[in-house]
Amino acid sequence: QQQQRREQQLLQHRDAYEHPEVKQRTAAWTQLLASMRSNPEADEFVYLKHAWPDQLLLNPYDLQPCSHEEASRQARHYTMSPAGVTAYFTDGTPAEFLTLDAFQREFLLHQQLMRLPLFRHFRCIL
Repeated sequence: QQQQRREQQLLQHRDAYEHPEVKQRTAAWTQLLASMRSNPEADEFVYLKHAWPDQLLLNPYDLQPCSHEEASRQARHYTMSPAGVTAYFTDGTPAEFLTLDAFQREFLLHQQLMRLPLFRHFRCIL
């Protein structure tokens, strides 16, 4: 039973990055980021939420666009604009802002770290 639970955790962890829907969502928000970057004078922004909030620790970048109403119901949500990405928290934690370049850099570094077995499996055990 313990072995079966461990195998399920590993499967969920792998899916947190490799599942086609995760890859599709990631491609969608990275395209939004590229669009924002190519139009720095725009005064638009989009709300983003975690697709699976219960897997936030497994993949904090599994984001999807959403409405203001959906975003406001989340413990953590984001806005993306040509200026950057802001994370908002409902627990009183101050909002965090990153430029688009900094956000993308952190995303890419996170992706590289998660390819290393040490990080990929250690986070799964937590």
